[in-house]
Amino acid sequence: MAPRYRGILDREVPVVKIPGGEVRVIAGIYQDAAGPVRELVVDVEYVDVRLAKGNALSHEAKKGYTSFCYLVSGVGEFDEAKLEKAQLVLFTESGRVQARAMDDIRYIFVTGKKLGEPIAWGGPIVMNTQEELEEAFRELDEGTFSKKS
Repeated sequence: MAPRYRGILDREVPVVKIPGGEVRVIAGIYQDAAGPVRELVVDVEYVDVRLAKGNALSHEAKKGYTSFCYLVSGVGEFDEAKLEKAQLVLFTESGRVQARAMDDIRYIFVTGKKLGEPIAWGGPIVMNTQEELEEAFRELDEGTFSKKS
């Protein structure tokens, strides 16, 4: 599909209050609250979570999905992994991911169905092949990378 961009405003993001924190829903559905980012290629859940020290929250990772937790601030445990600010843990198996706040924490949880496509990655640009990646950087240098339809 052609690249696209959709900006969202803070006021568009639903906030679900939970014991000891809140969940801001960016994409997907959490407790009947649907995030404003829709019409994605794959099924994705993307939430921004704040938990007070001593609280925990579980997330479901479906079979065939890859998930990750990125800790924005604080110290927390994500299953067996202890994370500090700006660290990430990747989960490649299905099941329940348990987050526990050792301090007040803020983290991003994302889970999505695997695409099964090849990945060519170079800095901020991700394509399917090395040739596509080289073309994208050439277009970026030439100022033609962003194409309007």
